[in-house]
Amino acid sequence: MKKETASWAKHFSPFVDLFLFEIREGMIIELLPDGQRSHVNFKVSDFFPTRPFYFGGIHLIGPPAHLSKLRYTLQNCVLSSYNHRLESGLSAKINSCLDCHKLYTKFPFVHDEKNTIKTANGTHEQKLFPTEGISHEPTIKTTIKERDEWFDANQTDAQMLTNSIQNLNQVEVVNSISPLQECRGKALKVIEFNAERGKRWLESAELLKGADIIIMNEMDIGMARSDQQHTARLLAYYLGMNYAWGLEFLELTLGDKGDRQNIEPSENNFHGLHGNAILSKCQIFNTTILRNQLGSYFSKEPNAVNAQGLERRLGGRMIRLGQIVVSGITVAVGSVHKLVGYEEEVSSYINMSSAIIASDQDSSFCHSVGLQTIVSDSEHHTWPATCSDSGKLRGDNICSNMKVSTKEYTLKPCARHFDLEVQLGDHALTGAGLEFQINQ
Repeated sequence: MKKETASWAKHFSPFVDLFLFEIREGMIIELLPDGQRSHVNFKVSDFFPTRPFYFGGIHLIGPPAHLSKLRYTLQNCVLSSYNHRLESGLSAKINSCLDCHKLYTKFPFVHDEKNTIKTANGTHEQKLFPTEGISHEPTIKTTIKERDEWFDANQTDAQMLTNSIQNLNQVEVVNSISPLQECRGKALKVIEFNAERGKRWLESAELLKGADIIIMNEMDIGMARSDQQHTARLLAYYLGMNYAWGLEFLELTLGDKGDRQNIEPSENNFHGLHGNAILSKCQIFNTTILRNQLGSYFSKEPNAVNAQGLERRLGGRMIRLGQIVVSGITVAVGSVHKLVGYEEEVSSYINMSSAIIASDQDSSFCHSVGLQTIVSDSEHHTWPATCSDSGKLRGDNICSNMKVSTKEYTLKPCARHFDLEVQLGDHALTGAGLEFQINQ
């Protein structure tokens, strides 16, 4: 890369200015480099959920586009009073006004209806993150007031409250992202990943791209700990895949100790939804959810399943099932997370079809529903994983009755961005290639 900045400067051009902020009483307050508060502030509800933006060959996460209209006068083309390439202020004699039409011939910054920016002469064009991937209305809608009232409810009312949640077992399915009605070929590349809230979905995409099916756990919608994003939807649009998402828990708190480290105690969850997802290159249909009773996840007493009292939830452990068609053959696909029972129901759903069910579930589940555990090495551990270690336990598994075409493998939950290692979660990814048996 040709260095356009001053020889003594460490940074290259183009680059992005990063602004620190703090959250107080429902407001985002921008901070100056010395930590003092600036005059710039926004409502939290205007700032989140954040979304990806294309910039100089990469995607960065930032607040909604309409926020820039509040902060800047977008119809003007002007120079800044400071030049970071030269690291010096501009002379007052320099005319700071720019000719937008001349810029338009060199830089792609005009949108068209196809989520594209391009130059006037059409020599440069760049696809943007689809705007339809950003906005969404979740299938399960509750208010902050309702969730606060449920938080204070008695333990004896927990299952009744769960059962009262409208659309509790309705699967959110979007089949308009990928144009394929059927997947193609005789083999499928499958990746399973417990993404720990999905908050690092953008960094995870590099490890997930190229898969035909991605089976995921712990994907948030409208949680403060994950920037209030619909994490499965954003990942699906980024990869160009269809998705099906189902609720596991309606979260009534900000989460566990780790979740709360980087958020203010005064923050609220916009939707408070936490669930499991399947991404597919082709259409997903005939979806259903099988769910356990809530149990101790709502308990006010600290225990092993409520983060020692920091979490209170409605919902229940579950499996989300669906079907895809691959070269004319129906394949049952499922995302399961610590489900207890339902072996007969899952087996009945699979019937005689090919099947792939995966996620954070003990391997004994595979055999209980008539499937094999897809594992090539007993030392392929997945939890607790870091950038340097895949852990000491096998917490994640792929179950299938299909033939293995590519040996099962694991990947540490780690990506390298801007020469920095980013840990994506605490579970390793596991994947395999699966193809149809000869008699299918």
